[in-house]
Amino acid sequence: MGCLSLNPIASYANDTNEKTFNINAGSVNITQNGNYKIEGTGTATSNTISVTGSNIKAKIILKNVNIDVSNQDEQQAFLAKDYNQSNVHLTIILEGTNSLRSSDSWAGLTWNNSDNSSTLEIKGNGSLTAKCWRHGAGIGSSWNNNGTRNISITGGTVTATGGDGAAGIGGGESGLGENITISGGTVTATGGYQAAGIGGGNHGSGENIKISGGTVTATGGTFGAGIGGGEGGSGKNIKITGGTVTATGGALAAGIGGCRWGSGENITITGGTVTATGGGGAAGIGGGDAGSGRNITITGGTVKASSISTTPTDGKGNNVYLFKLKNQDSVNEVTVDSGTKNAKTFTRAGNHPDRDTAFYLYLTGKDHDLDTSKKKYKAEWNNTTNTFTTKFDPNDVKSMTVTTQPSKLSYTEDDQLDLSGLVVTLTDDQGKTKEVKPTDFTANNINADPENGAVLKLGHNEKTVTLKRGNLTATTDALQVKQRVFDPTRVTSRTITHQPKLSYTEGERLDLTGLVVTLTDYQGLRKEVPFAQFERYGINAYPADKTFLKVADHNGKPVKLVIYRPGTMILSWSAPAGVLKVKNKFDPTHVTSMTVKHRPSKLSYTEGENLDLTGLEVTLEDAKGVKKVVTPADFEANGIKATPENGKKLELTDGGKPVKLTRGTLTAETSALQVKQQSSGSGSAGGAGVGAGSSTGHGSSAGMNDDAPATLDNGELNIQIDSAESDYKPGNAGDGSGNANAGSAPEVKRSDAAVKQSADTLALAHAQADSAARKLADARKSQHEAPALKPQTEAPAPKSQHEAPAPKSQSEKRIGMIPKTDKSASFAGLIALYAGLIAVLGFSIVGLAILCKKKMMEENNK
Repeated sequence: MGCLSLNPIASYANDTNEKTFNINAGSVNITQNGNYKIEGTGTATSNTISVTGSNIKAKIILKNVNIDVSNQDEQQAFLAKDYNQSNVHLTIILEGTNSLRSSDSWAGLTWNNSDNSSTLEIKGNGSLTAKCWRHGAGIGSSWNNNGTRNISITGGTVTATGGDGAAGIGGGESGLGENITISGGTVTATGGYQAAGIGGGNHGSGENIKISGGTVTATGGTFGAGIGGGEGGSGKNIKITGGTVTATGGALAAGIGGCRWGSGENITITGGTVTATGGGGAAGIGGGDAGSGRNITITGGTVKASSISTTPTDGKGNNVYLFKLKNQDSVNEVTVDSGTKNAKTFTRAGNHPDRDTAFYLYLTGKDHDLDTSKKKYKAEWNNTTNTFTTKFDPNDVKSMTVTTQPSKLSYTEDDQLDLSGLVVTLTDDQGKTKEVKPTDFTANNINADPENGAVLKLGHNEKTVTLKRGNLTATTDALQVKQRVFDPTRVTSRTITHQPKLSYTEGERLDLTGLVVTLTDYQGLRKEVPFAQFERYGINAYPADKTFLKVADHNGKPVKLVIYRPGTMILSWSAPAGVLKVKNKFDPTHVTSMTVKHRPSKLSYTEGENLDLTGLEVTLEDAKGVKKVVTPADFEANGIKATPENGKKLELTDGGKPVKLTRGTLTAETSALQVKQQSSGSGSAGGAGVGAGSSTGHGSSAGMNDDAPATLDNGELNIQIDSAESDYKPGNAGDGSGNANAGSAPEVKRSDAAVKQSADTLALAHAQADSAARKLADARKSQHEAPALKPQTEAPAPKSQHEAPAPKSQSEKRIGMIPKTDKSASFAGLIALYAGLIAVLGFSIVGLAILCKKKMMEENNK
């Protein structure tokens, strides 16, 4: 068949220099020796590549070539050689991604070669996809009876798909495939209908096929072998020495060997990882359906075959048999009979597909010792079954299962566990099993939880028996443990385990909700019976639940429980934890007294603040002595009125007075309130001049400490006077005569309101003086003698007119100590209070100190 091209074709003669051409720019025809690089853009083109003539040796680099003439009439994408050429030696080097698609009857990469004088080699790091639509191979011959030969693949990623009747790699329709060698790369070859993946087309044989490396996946079309002959063809002289080979036959065809009606002969495997699967009725290795298998030799590697037509041999006339060494992930070498003259190492390329880690060894029919990088094994030969087995290895157990359940799984609590009948199966890494009964658990390092003979409780119900061996576990079916039945008709003892509420107020109903009785029957079984189940167990309570309680009828009396069941004895007993306590109910209509239990948390205020009775508690007591504590929030509900009322804005006139509480004719009082005058917020008139020289006065105020106006210490009355903070504002200098000049600030002038406020303060001072006198009188009762006046601090000397006192920024506290005499005590209180009044009126604190000292001396001289 010829090639018809409508594109201009460039021809090139002998040239040692590499020539580069763009296939997308035009077709390329090579006629003589040379180095050629044919590039493409990756876009499909109908331009073609051809090598014409004989005696040509060429290296051809394909880089990103994409030729597609599948829609043209009998057009080949790459004609590497035709039958009329001879002595053609081509090396095709793959770079990038390449694709060759030919039309009807031509191979994707056509190599029509029927003599041994020409060779085709494919290698490189790139990829090649070669396909034919019909009758032509992916890589190999077109449709004819001559087939193809001398194809080798040493590298690259090659995907070859034959059309109907043609092999993936090998013969086209009716053609054979011979002398095909694969030593590297990743090769995927798929035959068309009735053709082999690698080998012959329809009615063609696959012969002299050698695989020594790489990863090869060969799949036959329907009725075609994976590696070998097409339909009606045989697979001969197939040798695998290495690599990973997966060969799958089509329907009725062998994985490696013949197709339907074809034989598989002279097949040798010495190494590699080989997986061979035949189609229905055909061998994995050997003949197809109705075909024979002869001279199959396996001496190395790992060979996983769905079946083998005949018993393979070791090449020395000895039959070999499969021994499957399981769980050998990452183990690629097994040494057989190490240290003997027959020692031999089986080498593979890796695991089988589908994560199958087993090493499939073919060994002679006798015992063998096996060494791997993991451990040593013993393959024991069985002459009867012609199979190998291994001994169970207790040191390499991979699984544990319960294969037979215990004979007894149903129990009543407190029965003993009986594991009779239980069988546990241990499986080692080679699938060898061992059955273990409970009597041998200890010897085989198996622990049961609960253990055999254990006393079962209700907690074991619906629980399994767990078996452990190292990190392996297995479980039985769930146990059924029934509770022993409590017999309420044969109660031998009873106790009250939870008491009900026992303290009440008259008129409340009895509440037995929390009551729990524990009954014990003749078996020693206990039953807790809450009050809600009393009726079910024949328990009656007296008085009954919800009874209205009265002091006269129930206080100090127990709740009595009685068990009664027809035909049985009557048991009765009283609640052992105590009796009912029923107290009278508070009667608000007959309140006889009202007292202050706790005074308010706050008693000291500044004028303008709101009264806060928080913390105040009032106790009401009725005619029967029942008390009730009332807080301000409930005053109105309990008929109590407070004067002043809670929240009232306080004035200076409220100071020194208690909060008065009334309820009908009953009254009570809190401690006296302390209400201070608000600070003016500015300087006051200058103080009076002291001495002959004049001085600058300063506004200030003073008064007794609200919380502790007076204390008795070693017979001396201590009065605490605060010098309140005020804004510093200088006045004019004194005139030396003891009269104060008015301050220059406008605030010095007092309004009528200020005068009224001073009058209020004076009234407060009188009240505080009376309070101080009372405290002194109380103090005298515990003292017999009064020490002499011991001033704690002396009054400061008058400052010269050139020295003005520094403004005070913080309160100062001075303590005066006064002997316990009637007059001096009263006068001491007045002194402290007058000091505050004088500060309001604008007098100097220095003058006040002098006046106080003089007055006390006069009193002491009397």
